[in-house]
Amino acid sequence: MRNHVIIAHGMSELDLFRGILAWTGQDAVIYSRNNGRNNIAISHLDRILREAPFTSEKALHDSYPELRYNSRGRQKMPDLRIFPVMDYDGDNANVLPYITGNYPEGVPLGEFVTPVLNYPNMEATMDAIGYDVRGIDKGDFYKNLVRGLRRRDDILGFYGRLRDCDCTNMEVVLFHMLERHPDY
Repeated sequence: MRNHVIIAHGMSELDLFRGILAWTGQDAVIYSRNNGRNNIAISHLDRILREAPFTSEKALHDSYPELRYNSRGRQKMPDLRIFPVMDYDGDNANVLPYITGNYPEGVPLGEFVTPVLNYPNMEATMDAIGYDVRGIDKGDFYKNLVRGLRRRDDILGFYGRLRDCDCTNMEVVLFHMLERHPDY
């Protein structure tokens, strides 16, 4: 098992990654506010990453015991990756520092954070990679999308679409999730 934590911007990200994890049999922790009902903006990451459960590797493990933890050694969770999957949402002040890895600065687990951005939002990303979201309930859309990602070729195709899209780097989350999976 890999130690992946996905911080979901909102319900769309939560639904998408819950589904992908279920279909691929991968383990990861998904952190959200109020089960995705309250959005997490880029500007809120500084506060979130300074509070429990992100204050230390031990605190993260205590909150999510399914994450692998080594009580010996300097790094307790050497393969830990934290992926905040954020929408741009017009946050001009923080978007450039965020995508370059300079925001938030000085957070306890900052060395493990890999910024992920959908520009301007995840629905625009889905549209850019060939999925029409307009006029469809977002919850239904993501549940249907994930149902279509059941086979290896479907998931690899989705990964390729994300990789080729200029408005996101969300493929890094999938890459890290799938890189040690024997079927991928």
